[in-house]
Amino acid sequence: MSQGYPLAVDLGAALQSARLRVSRTPAAAGLEAALVRVAPGSPPVARWIVLETRMAPSSPRVDLLVGFLADATTESCVASASPAGAFPWLAEWLAHARALGVNVGWLEWDAPLERDRPLFLGSLDPAFWPAFWPAFWPAFWPPAGPRAPACSVLERLTGLATALGQATSEPRRARLDEVFGALPKPCSILFHTWLGPRGLDAERIFVGVPRWLVLPWVQRSAAFAELEPITPWLRAMLAPCETAWLQVEVDDAGLRPYLAIETTQGGVGEDAVLRRAFLEGLVARGVVAPEHVRALLAWPGESAIELSGQPVTERRSFHVKVVLRPGAPVEIKSYFGWHYLGR
Repeated sequence: MSQGYPLAVDLGAALQSARLRVSRTPAAAGLEAALVRVAPGSPPVARWIVLETRMAPSSPRVDLLVGFLADATTESCVASASPAGAFPWLAEWLAHARALGVNVGWLEWDAPLERDRPLFLGSLDPAFWPAFWPAFWPAFWPPAGPRAPACSVLERLTGLATALGQATSEPRRARLDEVFGALPKPCSILFHTWLGPRGLDAERIFVGVPRWLVLPWVQRSAAFAELEPITPWLRAMLAPCETAWLQVEVDDAGLRPYLAIETTQGGVGEDAVLRRAFLEGLVARGVVAPEHVRALLAWPGESAIELSGQPVTERRSFHVKVVLRPGAPVEIKSYFGWHYLGR
């Protein structure tokens, strides 16, 4: 695999370049919608692109996620965009990113991809992303200038929410503090988003927990008592030594009865056999479309291409998410992801 660094690309150009490859997947309709409804006028700063699909045989919905780095390139492009910021919340995030240590942000558009109503996902772990490119990170986030005081995860979350005009109430702060304190250790509290644009006044928190610590924590949490047992899902999706990437939701009453389990990004290398077995097991049970699994397994890889006149490496990966809610069928999602690396 290439070891390049993530390039800033024009979203429309990147989507166009992937159009033929994506056309062979269940995510094709989402790419076409993104080209029409999101890409026009977008600043040339996207670092990662993901199309989120539902794997049930009759679920055509596709959502779009676009990832950004808080670096000088992004700041310059967003500052010069018209209208200001080009995408909701990017300018506000960038104005506070260094002080808070929120070095990566994502925008997520739910189908039908209404341009002015995305979610904003802010990274809460400043050390997570630099670990991927230790030799290149200083170029993205130079150490010049006064260093901001260290923030706790809760301070980082509430500071970002305030910057985005989504101030966190005191009852909500107290419940978040309780949830963070009860999480198994070690863990990584990676991302946060407020679900208001979806009509739900709750926070969604993305947490990385070693797989063997997940069950004791879930069993101590009354909010998860009515969920389908998660042990079979953990064993099928993740190796014993892997990190379970979980999503939980918090409102003024505390943890909500919602739990999502994600695999790591991949589909090649050591996790390929496990992922294939898990997905083929879902096909055998009739809960996902076989053509969807075939497209997902064929997706990972790298290609040397030219984008906007520049030679780049296109890297593709996927991951899978299982969503558990009380009284509802298990929802299974897949994510076709790609980004562009310097060569």
